[in-house]
Amino acid sequence: MEYNLLKIKPTDNTFFGTGNQFNYEINNILKSMNIAYPSTFFGGIFTAILSKNKSFRQEFFQKKYYDHEKILEIRQIYLYNEIENKFYIKAPLDLFFDKDNKNEIKLGKFKKCDDYTCLKYNYYLSSDKSFEKVKDCFIELEFDLESYVKNEIFLIELKNENEIFSKNNKIGISIDKKTKNVEMGKLYKIQQTEFIKDEWSFVVEYKINKEYLKNKYELKGLDLDSDLDLKIGFLKLGGENKVCKYENIESKEIKNFQKLIEDDQKILKKGFYKIILTSDSYFTKDINQIFENKNIELLSIVNDKPIYIGGYDMEKRNKKSSNEKGIRKMYKGYSAGSIFLVETKEDNIDLNECIKNYIDLNECTKNCKGFNNYIVVECNNIEEETI
Repeated sequence: MEYNLLKIKPTDNTFFGTGNQFNYEINNILKSMNIAYPSTFFGGIFTAILSKNKSFRQEFFQKKYYDHEKILEIRQIYLYNEIENKFYIKAPLDLFFDKDNKNEIKLGKFKKCDDYTCLKYNYYLSSDKSFEKVKDCFIELEFDLESYVKNEIFLIELKNENEIFSKNNKIGISIDKKTKNVEMGKLYKIQQTEFIKDEWSFVVEYKINKEYLKNKYELKGLDLDSDLDLKIGFLKLGGENKVCKYENIESKEIKNFQKLIEDDQKILKKGFYKIILTSDSYFTKDINQIFENKNIELLSIVNDKPIYIGGYDMEKRNKKSSNEKGIRKMYKGYSAGSIFLVETKEDNIDLNECIKNYIDLNECTKNCKGFNNYIVVECNNIEEETI
């Protein structure tokens, strides 16, 4: 089943929480991410589907259990520049740019240092002093992947986050619910995200599991092939339920990119590979445990600050008999652009099979909320060095 593409454009600034608990300590600032976690888009899209179809909405809530994770699936999220008609994803974190010519991009080198025992892994990423590591940048979807794999210098335009997003601050106060007065020491600042220019929007891949609906729902009067898909309208997104306009679109570039991913993620031969995360990701076990006993060795991780992914399980939260409050476990994750350098010890290793058992929140729903997307490429930028 192919994924539909939904362009989502906020009509105002948005607030996308980082997952960190806020408790009026240290600096009283709520920071907002540039792009919401995929699960935020999942919730916004599913709510739009419910609000658009009355009979489906009624039947969904009458069941008294939630199966939304079996009905909707989202995958990759892109940034979209409508004027240039270009799509962007987070740039891989092993890219470096020339300090004197920022359009000249090259790969850093993974260097081996067996004798330097304070490192957790035996490989680390390095580059010439005249180059600086690319950070907080987005790369065009049709970037020169062949040159990237061959470790050649290539010219490409990177978009820094400051060229796309701006941050606005709003001051808030906490009110005592009993006295209705302002609480002492409860002044806070909330950071909001906004596209600098109106030409930017988000694009989300999504699909509705219509076979499941045919088997589990009656849906009288609804044509599953046309009525449930979103075409054009409005939905609410983010921690403050900001209104966004959505529109169904098509893109040849995204289809080509997805074909590239599917072609690349086949059975791996013996050698060195880079697993490049194209979405925010987390695993239900430590990353080192994923590759244990799989004839795959994790050699290095290139990542930014850790991210934290969790949330509420509405089904558990609404069960009166349950002592659980519906709070899902908070996972420490990796932001899009992070890289795992691995070495496969033999031929015919199915990487997808190794990873897939560690990316599901529960065994029934698979990876439906858009986390853990990645591409796999051969790694040719390795250099052995002994310190």
